[in-house]
Amino acid sequence: MRRLTWCFVFQLFLGGLSVVAQTPVIFTNGVVNAATYSAFFGVAPGSAASILGTNLSASTASASSLPLATSLAGTSVTVNGINAPLFYVSPTQINFQVPWELTASTNQLVVTTASGSSAPYTLSTPQIMPGIVTASGAGATVQILHSDYSLVTNSSPALGGETVMVLATGLGPVTPTVADGAAAPSSPPALLNSTVTATVGGLASSVVFAGLAPGSVGYDRVDVVVPSGLAAGSNSLSLEIANSVIKYVTGASFYVAAGTSLPVLSVGGTVNGASFAFSNASNGPIAPGAIVSIFGSNLAPSVASYLSAPLSTSLNGVSVSINGLAAPLFYTSPAQLNAQVPYSVVTGSGTVTVSRGGNTSVARTVNVGSVSPGLFSVGQNGSGAAIAFHADGRLITGTAPAFPGESIMTFGNGFGPLSSSVPEGTKSPSQTVTTVNTPLVDVGGIPAVVTFSGLAPGFIGVNQMNLNVPEGLPTSSGTSLQVVNLNGIASNIVTLAVLANGGTITASSLNGSPGSSAAVPVTLVLGTGVTADNVSFTLTVAPNAGAPAISGSFSFQPSGSITSFSSSGVTNGLAVSSLMASSPLSGTVSLGTVLVPVPSGTAGTSYSLQVSAASASRASASLNVLPGANGTLTIKGGSVNFGAAEASPGATVSIPVNLVLPAGTTVDSVSFGMQLNPVAGAPAIAGPMTFVHDSGIPATPFEDSPASNSIAVAFLSLPAALSGTVHLGNIQTVIPAGAAIGQTYTGNLTTASASLGNSPVALVVGPSLTIPVLTTYLVGDVHPYTSNVAGNFGDGLLNTLDLIDTLRAVTAIPGFVPASCTDRFDAMDAAPVDTATVRGGDGVLNTLDLVEILKRVTGLDTTARTRAARGSCSSVPAADAFRRGPAVGSIWVDEAQLLGDGRARVPVYLRAGENLDLAGLSFAVGVDGQVNSVQFVPAEVGPPSLTDNGVPGTLALAWLNGLQLPARTLLIGYIEVSGVSSATNFSVRFYGVDAGLRETGRSVQFETRRR
Repeated sequence: MRRLTWCFVFQLFLGGLSVVAQTPVIFTNGVVNAATYSAFFGVAPGSAASILGTNLSASTASASSLPLATSLAGTSVTVNGINAPLFYVSPTQINFQVPWELTASTNQLVVTTASGSSAPYTLSTPQIMPGIVTASGAGATVQILHSDYSLVTNSSPALGGETVMVLATGLGPVTPTVADGAAAPSSPPALLNSTVTATVGGLASSVVFAGLAPGSVGYDRVDVVVPSGLAAGSNSLSLEIANSVIKYVTGASFYVAAGTSLPVLSVGGTVNGASFAFSNASNGPIAPGAIVSIFGSNLAPSVASYLSAPLSTSLNGVSVSINGLAAPLFYTSPAQLNAQVPYSVVTGSGTVTVSRGGNTSVARTVNVGSVSPGLFSVGQNGSGAAIAFHADGRLITGTAPAFPGESIMTFGNGFGPLSSSVPEGTKSPSQTVTTVNTPLVDVGGIPAVVTFSGLAPGFIGVNQMNLNVPEGLPTSSGTSLQVVNLNGIASNIVTLAVLANGGTITASSLNGSPGSSAAVPVTLVLGTGVTADNVSFTLTVAPNAGAPAISGSFSFQPSGSITSFSSSGVTNGLAVSSLMASSPLSGTVSLGTVLVPVPSGTAGTSYSLQVSAASASRASASLNVLPGANGTLTIKGGSVNFGAAEASPGATVSIPVNLVLPAGTTVDSVSFGMQLNPVAGAPAIAGPMTFVHDSGIPATPFEDSPASNSIAVAFLSLPAALSGTVHLGNIQTVIPAGAAIGQTYTGNLTTASASLGNSPVALVVGPSLTIPVLTTYLVGDVHPYTSNVAGNFGDGLLNTLDLIDTLRAVTAIPGFVPASCTDRFDAMDAAPVDTATVRGGDGVLNTLDLVEILKRVTGLDTTARTRAARGSCSSVPAADAFRRGPAVGSIWVDEAQLLGDGRARVPVYLRAGENLDLAGLSFAVGVDGQVNSVQFVPAEVGPPSLTDNGVPGTLALAWLNGLQLPARTLLIGYIEVSGVSSATNFSVRFYGVDAGLRETGRSVQFETRRR
């Protein structure tokens, strides 16, 4: 295990002896994650960690058995009084497991030896703090393993579709829990409580296992499926661990071979093609002649289906072997194959493999039985409505239900041995081929008479059953249908729509418009042979989210066949009763329409239609009539809304105006009116308003400003219709110079209308807009300052002093990072740049902000972007200010070199993990000890654009004109200190390191480490 720390201490002993104290000493930032070697964010309970220091043990010793002991060579570690299990101890390093039971965010760690105890070390212990383990040494290959536990390297790369094992630590709590120092169990495994997602080379990857590595202490294992199509060579790996509070991300890279796609079968991924039951389920053994679905990844290069019978055992470059026999193929895709089990396959335990492009998957175990009954469903997932037909070929559905006593056809799979042989992969002949055994079938729990069971003529591997629907079933859209016994095995359960002695009444879905009456059609569906002469129902209309309740009166318009009815209002609806026709009703009948009064201002909302109290009678005999499926009343239209705006005294305010249309709605003309009024003593708007339309709209609008505080705008006959959310443009006017800070103005949309062709489209006006009058400041102008509130910093000029103040904040020099909710922080946060409608910045101070401010300081960017103040908060720097992007390399300092004239130089090295095109790079170091001055001497990357050593004992540097960094180790330069001698002790620490990519504008970081 490597020994790394954020603070690198170098002692110069040129002659003489140093006296070493015996009491254990823990370095500053000396407790680190065993994988990342970082102390900055702490270590998680249960994870592996290292302690770096001096006099930590009298000798070197390693644990020899599990569970781990809490004392080695006379050394012990406690965290909040809890003894920590120990892997290894030496005078300069201890490897230990952080106790699982820690719950506080910070804890006190103490090392105890025979010579005494260390000073308490304050240890941060977030519940999750992940890191990916490396094989050995700084910058070495990450510990990612093949399934045979060999290391993934450039000479033994991972394959597309292969499942690799990623070893990590600190991924968080697990279930079941594991005792401190105990080996992680394998059955049942200890799985992570938090969700883990993975990306490889920027592509989402499946995670098939995430938990403690079985047999290990303190280490996690995440099994990741490598995506296909990655470029050969080193590809990035990123793990994201999410709990209910925050997302943690850790990354690395490993080698992948290009152009190779290893097919991967999911565990338990071979299922009955009808029931989708797993082969190890009680009803799941695959059966000879049956259709199976095989799930996995990289199974085929693309989607393909068989074109003619007989089926081939090779399709789209893919073949399937079941117990060593080639299986005929129906269908291939990257994630699923459909095949027929060979009739000659031997029953019992077997295997399935998939071959593609010369690569064969790892075999998966399956159970093969003589029968495996499954019923096909319309949803093709083994549940829901059955694929069943009336005798005339119509599909049985809720609107075409089955009736008691009717003979129907349904289809399944795996019904077992046949009365005569049929070659696999061929269609069943037109003559009848029956199954040796007749299945026992229940419909709604009542046994049904099966009149035929055999192969479906003209199909491959499909069984057909003809059965009579039992008498005595109630009307239902979901009556159960199941093979309850075939050689002792039951099928999956599907459903059958049955209509017994009655019918349904349904209100159909439709579209309506605000402020109009929507005519909701109501339909009666009666079963075959069923008639009715008196019908009643109630229709209620319930508002969905955002829709107002309907308060007007409902009414009913009967269809031409209805001769009389009565109606009465109910809450949110209408009760219609005693509908009678000139002759008995039968089949599917339109009863009429219920007129629903739609409120104004409801564009973009919807209402649920529900029929209740459905009933009918025939010659005074009651019929069993049920409500049908609920419908939806969708109100078409849109709205015009303001975007956010801020004002400053004497400046032009720009107010965005947006058109929002629901899905499926388009308009080719739109108009609106607006007024801007002062609030509570603010001076009135004096000048006219103007409208600057969005350049993406290919038309110039008509506009009129009848008063100084109002405007009317109209887009007439647009050449291209508008849809979705559209930024129409910005209303602009000048805020009076006499407006005081803290005063406000209110914007109100007075009218809004639109049309498509000659048909109006209803629009509503959005809520009013409050525009505050605020102090403004110049982005980048942060020096001088007396506080972080606008008006207390800046001098109206952009110069090097502003850059230096920002550099100190970007590189996290203590005392120079303002809280992220302050105006001065916002003034430093210059990237991304402001636009006409969007406030810039991303809430993080990094090198990209320095680059943007440098452009303005040097005149490359002549814009003087201003922002309105938003106030201030605590002066404590926020954690967000230190967020960095992903690591792309490392930076470190080496042994100090004494120059002999009172000066010493500490080399600074940088290594990029890949060729990098940086927009800029910045870092700061602190020098602790008795030195006179600190300066920087450049080397391979050239002199920095900006150097600051104005804070005693610190040095901040920035390269802001772009850097091309090759994927190798570079000597950046030297930290040179003066006033040292052979007896001088000093230490060098990194405060912050940050860089930004030129092409993507993304912030990245270089991890600090030791040589």
